[in-house]
Amino acid sequence: MLESAAYPVPSDLGEDEVKVEVVLKPEATLAPEELLDHCQGKMAHHAVPRYVEFVESLPKTETQRNQYATLRERGITENTWDRESVGYKVSRA
Repeated sequence: MLESAAYPVPSDLGEDEVKVEVVLKPEATLAPEELLDHCQGKMAHHAVPRYVEFVESLPKTETQRNQYATLRERGITENTWDRESVGYKVSRA
């Protein structure tokens, strides 16, 4: 992974869900399940992303910080992987 950004997206249930956008290194591959497998046990259950999207680049400010407002505006796209829709379960450790 080259870089990533995690941010909240609205949920149907009222609580925000976590989405992460990931930029991979050239020629690298990573399945969303592999990313979440890595997250489990290293972060709180509620912080493990529900949504994963692999992107070419992240929007940046002039000082090269992530533009989180732009990311939140993107929200869920047709390229967003949803762990709940594929039945991926996050265990509570």
